[in-house]
Amino acid sequence: QMKTIVEQSFSMRVLDHASSMLAYWDCDLRCRYANSAYKQWFGKSGAELLGTLLPDLLGPALFSLNKPYILGALAGHPQQFERNITGPDGVVRRSLARYHPDVVDGVVMGFVAEVSDVGVLKSLEASLQEEIALKHRMIEALKKKDAALEAAQQIGQIGSWHWEIEADITTWSNELYRLFGYDPTQLPPAFAEHARLYTPSSLALLREAVNQALASGTPYVLALEYFVPDGSTGWLEARGEVERDNKGVIVGLHGTAQDITRDRRLVDALRAQTQRL
Repeated sequence: QMKTIVEQSFSMRVLDHASSMLAYWDCDLRCRYANSAYKQWFGKSGAELLGTLLPDLLGPALFSLNKPYILGALAGHPQQFERNITGPDGVVRRSLARYHPDVVDGVVMGFVAEVSDVGVLKSLEASLQEEIALKHRMIEALKKKDAALEAAQQIGQIGSWHWEIEADITTWSNELYRLFGYDPTQLPPAFAEHARLYTPSSLALLREAVNQALASGTPYVLALEYFVPDGSTGWLEARGEVERDNKGVIVGLHGTAQDITRDRRLVDALRAQTQRL
């Protein structure tokens, strides 16, 4: 019996440390237990509430709002709802209330009221919703920007690329896939596989420029002869520059490639004509 009393005392102390209001209301809506959290919300301690009627605690207006849920709990149905409660300090708190029916041998004896302050959670939820909305707007803006960039690349026949050196990961824009005739659903070839893209002499120029860029950070602009998807060759103006991390270490290369075949052939024709003249 002593052990039972000690356990009950321990349980009561645990409930008194809970931040949520916990109370037991019988079928007559009379308080049979209330923890200390009621002091902050209603200005009354748990001991002061014993024997108090729920309508007297809530007041006519709040009791009228809660009445449907109270009747539902007394009918044996769990209830959950949110409500604003103004405390004795004048602070309005956003509460989440749960009514748990106490059913013994099929008979509802009363219900346990659990009321938690969810104001902080609501504020956090609102902040998260604002952040999500902002990110959605940013994503839409990026989509529009990407669409505009892709359209510009198609018009100018300019493709862009990025090479992450350590992982040897190459990224191509859609226009670069089109220029080289590669399937855009597949990964682009690694830098070591670029022999399939350029003639031997142009590949040698590109490798020398890349090595120089990696060694000293020097950007490059090259005219390279490349293999067109129809089996012929064309010319690209290839531009590249290094990418550094926050410590200044070169970690990648990025640049563009623009088809200049028409310009190149026009220049060659003019040179040939000049020589004849």
